[in-house]
Amino acid sequence: MNVIDSTITLHNKTDENYTYGEPYFIEVPKNDFWYKLRPKNELNFILIGYILKPDESKEIDIDWSYGYGKLPKGDYRIIKSVFSDNNEIYISGEFTIN
Repeated sequence: MNVIDSTITLHNKTDENYTYGEPYFIEVPKNDFWYKLRPKNELNFILIGYILKPDESKEIDIDWSYGYGKLPKGDYRIIKSVFSDNNEIYISGEFTIN
């Protein structure tokens, strides 16, 4: 089975509010480093900010079929950025397609 979408869960374990949006990208490992996977189509996202409050969790459905198509078997990670008043943090979640 080849997965073309996924659900990720964001957990805010801080005492700050964080804002996140729709954008993401996918990376693949090669020679002990992670590299951005080149999308097959241009990735376009709506510009919206969702708030993630302290101690809150939210599930996000991500459908990468348009941007990346069906990914072959292998290891990947998805990257998203989240923002607080003080900084921007990139978060990742690793996954495998068998």
